[in-house]
Amino acid sequence: MTVFYLTIVLFFLILTGFTARKLNVVDEGFAKNLSSFLFNIAYPALIIKSMQFSFTADSLITSSRLVVLSIFVLIISWLVAKLVNKAVKSNSATQGVTTFAIMYSNFTFMAFPVVEELYGREMLFYLAIFTMVLRIAYSTHGVNIIARSMKEKTAVSLKSVINPPVVAIIVGLTLYLFSIKLPYPIARTIEMLSQTVSPLGMVVAGLILAELNFKEIFKGYRAYIISFARLVIIPIIVFLTVRLLGLPDIERQIAVIVSAMPVASVSVIISAKYGADRKLAAQATFISTLFSVITVPLISLII
Repeated sequence: MTVFYLTIVLFFLILTGFTARKLNVVDEGFAKNLSSFLFNIAYPALIIKSMQFSFTADSLITSSRLVVLSIFVLIISWLVAKLVNKAVKSNSATQGVTTFAIMYSNFTFMAFPVVEELYGREMLFYLAIFTMVLRIAYSTHGVNIIARSMKEKTAVSLKSVINPPVVAIIVGLTLYLFSIKLPYPIARTIEMLSQTVSPLGMVVAGLILAELNFKEIFKGYRAYIISFARLVIIPIIVFLTVRLLGLPDIERQIAVIVSAMPVASVSVIISAKYGADRKLAAQATFISTLFSVITVPLISLII
């Protein structure tokens, strides 16, 4: 019930952004500017805050296994995406969007509050480690699969990999390895900034979705198939695999919860940038977030 109420709160935050844009409380450029602030400042602050964690040999071993596990989850997601693309006979405009939507969940803005609510703040450290690989993969492979499907050429640059969240991970790991505690004024500033990530991240998703004709959000079948794969198929496969391997609770819980998150709202922005099917990306984001109110609590109950 805790997760159920939390997902409803997150969905209401999306509706807040959606309504604000529809009523012209904010203009079209506000979503872009707010996204930039969250990505470059608030989210890195959240990562550093979560890594204010005392170094132990056990935590280092767990972190190493989480990195391997995150790569495994990406491979599973990629295979599911290939099957879905083949089943629905995707074209150039929808193939990259479908793959991105199935592979990359809303781990930035939604996974953190869910994990903190379920397992406490100490789990955010391990979540940051797990999502590090996802962050790098989405910034490189994720962008390229959409661009390539539209015959666009994108080169993987150092800038695309070394971005503020990745730098924050490096800083956070340094603080963790040497057990460095930040001075109170800095730590408190970082903590207050980090508290804006989840609510404003959901508001941004609503602002982006508001640009789509609401009547068309529920049309078509592709978004429903993507949502089913994202919310049900992948977390179940991950859950059965980690259970079969007998992995510890920390690794099992994080891997499954992140896998159960809805489609990342950034898929809409990337799709629009490269001329892919932005409508499908927005539909998949909205529908998967809507149904996550039901699926995320059920998945958390199972694990």
